Amino acid sequence: AMTSAAVNGPGFIRATAAFAFGCIDDRRRVSTPHGAFTLRTANPVERWRADTLLDKEPETIAWLDETIEDGSVFFDVGANVGVYTLYACHLGRAGVRAVCFEPEALNFARLNTNLHDNGLSDRAIAFPVALGSEPGPAAFELSAFDAGAALHGDRNVRSGAAAHRQGIFVHRLDDLLAQSDLLPRPTHLKIDVDGPELDVLTGARETLGNPDLRHVLVELGEQATAPAIEFMTQMGFEITATGPREGGWANHIFERKAAA
Repeated sequence: AMTSAAVNGPGFIRATAAFAFGCIDDRRRVSTPHGAFTLRTANPVERWRADTLLDKEPETIAWLDETIEDGSVFFDVGANVGVYTLYACHLGRAGVRAVCFEPEALNFARLNTNLHDNGLSDRAIAFPVALGSEPGPAAFELSAFDAGAALHGDRNVRSGAAAHRQGIFVHRLDDLLAQSDLLPRPTHLKIDVDGPELDVLTGARETLGNPDLRHVLVELGEQATAPAIEFMTQMGFEITATGPREGGWANHIFERKAAA
């Protein structure tokens, strides 16, 4: 009844409810060895992401700690709500910039809110697109319709079981970089897209061939691991570390091979 009144009741009740909801501060302070930032945490998934940042993927945190330098450009593909972009931008290195790609509607909105809350509007920019090898519109099946959720797409969602179905546009990373000077060239590329990692990589051949890009982290499923490593080797990278495999997935860290 209270919810109905807040939505459909007299104007003064609706205005009071809107004011009350607007006053709720759902930001959680995330402390790191390099300082703190805030993350919006309106649901259990977002709270879990905030609470497990340093523990969920310690190899990702170590990779950022060890390789982000002054002037680094971090491309976060499958950024979700932005926890790793926020971390990279709060390492205390000068002039670090980030470019995020996140096609899921609620995650994209929350990603932008988190960037704005932490004063990163001038250093980070987010795009509501998916990256791949075949450009064009596509349907995107969602496993859950909650900010912070993951494991979306037809590789993960059983036919007919989607919580929601939205439209997305798929672009090749090479095409986006060629079309505009708005995007700086990356020094770091992180790919976590729950299935189409090889598509992202093959749509980024020219990007991977740029010597400015020296550090790549890709989360890979078991079937994609061998072909992805072979592809990255052909592109001049060598694998330097692998995280633990959980649920069939593991992070693989690549570095550009030193010139002979």
